[in-house]
Amino acid sequence: MRPLVVLEILEMFRRRKEYDQFIIGTLVGERDPVRREIVIVKDVFIVPHTIDDNGLPVLDIDYHRKRLSLLNDVSPSERVVGWFATPAPGQTIAMHRFLKVNHIYQQEIPEALEDPFVLTIDTNLSNNKLSVRGYKGRFLYPSDESNIPSMAVYDPVDVSFNAQPEERVALDSLINSLPDNEEVFDSSSTLLSQSEGLDIALNELEQLLETVQKYVETLSTTDTPANTRIGREISRILHALPNLSIHGQTTDTQLSNGVQDLLMVIYLANLVKAQTCIADKVNLLS
Repeated sequence: MRPLVVLEILEMFRRRKEYDQFIIGTLVGERDPVRREIVIVKDVFIVPHTIDDNGLPVLDIDYHRKRLSLLNDVSPSERVVGWFATPAPGQTIAMHRFLKVNHIYQQEIPEALEDPFVLTIDTNLSNNKLSVRGYKGRFLYPSDESNIPSMAVYDPVDVSFNAQPEERVALDSLINSLPDNEEVFDSSSTLLSQSEGLDIALNELEQLLETVQKYVETLSTTDTPANTRIGREISRILHALPNLSIHGQTTDTQLSNGVQDLLMVIYLANLVKAQTCIADKVNLLS
């Protein structure tokens, strides 16, 4: 699952209507092409609901289908893979209340996906932890051959996160940003500047290099068996490093040349931008 799915759910919960104690929504994605038992969740959207006389949620299925149709216009390969729910403030998620919801989503997902994937997020932060849990919802039917399920069973499944490189940069910035007002629970945060982000990245790189150094020293001083895969990765990284002794140049000289090249590119880009603005002004006057 992409980490942004969880962030979107938290943002939707924060912006929910005042009379909504919890939110329900649709999980969109696809099944892994190689390992068919794995479901990949890529996107999510909230579905409005009401509460019936029995205190059970009733989904606006027309809204769900319209949103899904619009999404398929952009990403035709993505399909409904399940649904999510959050608890009411100060309460736990009562899964027995979502029997009809699970039944609806089982009818909405493609037959190849079988039972819907159910995601729950503890927005109450119980034990100061954001709990994200996954389940596979299946039904138990009465013995009278009725098509109406009598109850649902939610079997726990493993949930793992897989972020794209560009997502990792954004997530690291969000995680490392400090709140503007530490006394306010829901205080906004100012993103780190480029220099602050670079400083954090360099510190993390230094820690990783120290870990690799300790591993190599352990292998050279003890009888610990070497790991061939790790050795290949270290060799690949070392070969990717630039040669710092080209034509007798020092590291400082090469870094200085790289900075000068970067400044030249920035200067040329700003020059092209200025020329474009001037040309637009001339065209307007003519």
